[in-house]
Amino acid sequence: MSAKDSKPVILCYVSSGELLSRSGRALNKMNEVIDIFAAAKDDINVMWYHDPRLDSYLESDASEIFDKYKALIRRFEESGCGVYCSSLEEEDNLVARCTAYYGSGGYLATGCVDAGKPVMIWEVSGN
Repeated sequence: MSAKDSKPVILCYVSSGELLSRSGRALNKMNEVIDIFAAAKDDINVMWYHDPRLDSYLESDASEIFDKYKALIRRFEESGCGVYCSSLEEEDNLVARCTAYYGSGGYLATGCVDAGKPVMIWEVSGN
């Protein structure tokens, strides 16, 4: 995503809490979201952020969920609708680089609200 690119940049984040507590529904929702992002890739860029501090926990305590999550990230990357970010160095710049936010509530959503950027919190219900 270059500075010359005039497409809006959507920051997307899924919390590990939602992933663990609603794993089946959260993974299905992520599939749906990837389809929507892919269909709109000519009009938007997406930065999908994953907090790398959670990887060791997910790998050891929820390896099946983590494997499915990694498969979804590969699918997202192959869709060509954006970039996957998992670097702590990038974390501080995510809010500054995006024009809107979609995903789990939390610190990134709050940062976007504080910066005056549109925020849409996703709804994941059921199991």
